[in-house]
Amino acid sequence: MALTGVEVMREAFQRAYGALKTELQGLTTEQLLWRPAPTANSIAFLAWHTPRTGDVFFLKRIIGKPEIWFSDDWTKRVAVDAQGKGLRGLGMGTGFSDEQAGEMPAVSVDEYTAYIDAVAAAVDAYFTSLGPDALE
Repeated sequence: MALTGVEVMREAFQRAYGALKTELQGLTTEQLLWRPAPTANSIAFLAWHTPRTGDVFFLKRIIGKPEIWFSDDWTKRVAVDAQGKGLRGLGMGTGFSDEQAGEMPAVSVDEYTAYIDAVAAAVDAYFTSLGPDALE
């Protein structure tokens, strides 16, 4: 039986978030923050940027709810104040300067994983709420 568009999107996002969490397992804070060049992103930046993008687009733009990053105080837990930064001030990493991208704080993999889980759950709930033909 063929998957619906909703099922394909739901599965794709869950796989992407799951793969990101798998890649983070066992990394030290030093490894998370390492940048191979001053213009390259750290793993920490990517571990933040990936769910942050889902947070902005799904929670704020599509669902119309407050972003988890701000509503659940992730700005304090991970100490990244991204509000108003980057492309159109969306604060999700796109359009950040090399300096801004390099400002990721030294936090554990567990904090990034917890944020990924929170966003993944919200995105999954959104797709679960849609009817099977919603994206057809």
